[in-house]
Amino acid sequence: MNGYVLTLAALADLDAICDHFREINPSAGVRLLDAIEKQFERLVMFPLMGEHRPELGDEIRCFPVKRYVIFYRPLGTGIQVLRVLFGSRDIQRSMFDR
Repeated sequence: MNGYVLTLAALADLDAICDHFREINPSAGVRLLDAIEKQFERLVMFPLMGEHRPELGDEIRCFPVKRYVIFYRPLGTGIQVLRVLFGSRDIQRSMFDR
C-alpha cells in the first residue's frame, strides 16, 4: 500500500461531517474536508508524526485537524485511517474494535 485507506467507520465519520456542515456552512465544510485530506497525505509521508495512543489499540496514533482528530494506524508505506472524530468527544477503545 502506498497511500491511505479509510475504514468504513472513517468513511461514515466523514459523511457525518459533510452532513453537519451542509446544513450550517457548506463552504467551511469543504475547507475542513480539504484540510483533513491534506493531513491524510502528510501522515502517509510521516506516519509516526501523530501521538501514539496505545490505550485505544495496537499502533493507533492520532493527529488533530482544526477541531477534529484523525485516528490512524501506520501500515507499511501508508496508513489506515480508523476514525475522524470531533476533538471534544469522549474517545473510548470500543470505537476502534475491528
